[in-house]
Amino acid sequence: MSTKNDGVEYVDIVAVEVDSLSGTTQPKAPSANAAAAGKCKCNFLPLAFQGLAVCSIVIGFSNINNIVPVGTLPQMATGVCVGSGFLFLLLGAFSELLQGNLFTGTLLGTYSGYYLAYFVMLLPSSGFMSSMTPREIQLSAAVFDFVYVVPTFFFFLGTFKQPWLVRFLMFQVIGDCFLSGCGNALDNGPLIVAGGWFCITLGVTAWYISFSMIYAAEDTFIKFPII
Repeated sequence: MSTKNDGVEYVDIVAVEVDSLSGTTQPKAPSANAAAAGKCKCNFLPLAFQGLAVCSIVIGFSNINNIVPVGTLPQMATGVCVGSGFLFLLLGAFSELLQGNLFTGTLLGTYSGYYLAYFVMLLPSSGFMSSMTPREIQLSAAVFDFVYVVPTFFFFLGTFKQPWLVRFLMFQVIGDCFLSGCGNALDNGPLIVAGGWFCITLGVTAWYISFSMIYAAEDTFIKFPII
């Protein structure tokens, strides 16, 4: 996918390269040039990274227990998970799938489900938090994190031809899920805090990628490179 600004053609590295990692090509019908051009205008990928960044940082701050007081996570995270994480990632997933970007669309759709599940678990009316002991909640969170380590690992393997920043992003997701899962399973505070810091750095990386995609020559002199 490419755009033209001031007569110069820019290639969207992330959107193009991520899908090439699956090892398959996604052919486009020659007779659908007009439709394909219309699809390229509906690019929700930067918005998806914004949602990932906001949710990751909010949950990360809660896990490190330094800035956000303990016990405030459900009230803080429910709105953020569904309003930013789930919605923005779902829009990004549909946007990429409609453009034929199977790998990126599947990845974003997987993590939109993650934040939807997080929202349901933390929603007071679901009864999940009130019907279980703190230790049972920890064990449930551990299972939840460990399950998402598996697809995250395979998504990480699918980024080996990507820029280093994309690979670093997926590595941070693995670190967050694995350390948080181990910390909750073992009731180990330092591991949970370490997972929280992975979550925060993941959010910062996602923000960087998002702004590198939306900064244009007609809007600002700043350009964030994808390395």
